[in-house]
Amino acid sequence: MSESEKNKELLRQYTQEALIEGKLDAVAKYISPQYVHHAPPGPDIRGIEGMRSAVVAYRKAFSDLRIEIHDMVGEKDRVATRLTIHGTHSGEYAGIKATGKKIKLAVIAIDRFADCKVMEGWEFADVAGLRAQLTS
Repeated sequence: MSESEKNKELLRQYTQEALIEGKLDAVAKYISPQYVHHAPPGPDIRGIEGMRSAVVAYRKAFSDLRIEIHDMVGEKDRVATRLTIHGTHSGEYAGIKATGKKIKLAVIAIDRFADCKVMEGWEFADVAGLRAQLTS
């Protein structure tokens, strides 16, 4: 199995265990202590504890979370993923109180790996589209 195929599989496992199932111990299993997550317009998320906090907050904001991976493309130490996040807005998100609305969020993510862990991530999400879903 090539390096990029291994990294894609690690990312699939991380997505399933940490984000969908909410297993917080999976964060340390797949994320480096030096991890930096860039997701404009928000501040960078740093390290294992920062990512654990982000997972908890996201899962509180959006219950019955489902992540649909459409494409994964890998090259050496990087994996680009096109995905859609589905869920119900059941908790506060970005200052917006729970609406009970179903959401659908399009995301493009690029992750860099080293030593079988995610070292850095860049996430580009349709935040304006998500806000429109929550406030309309």
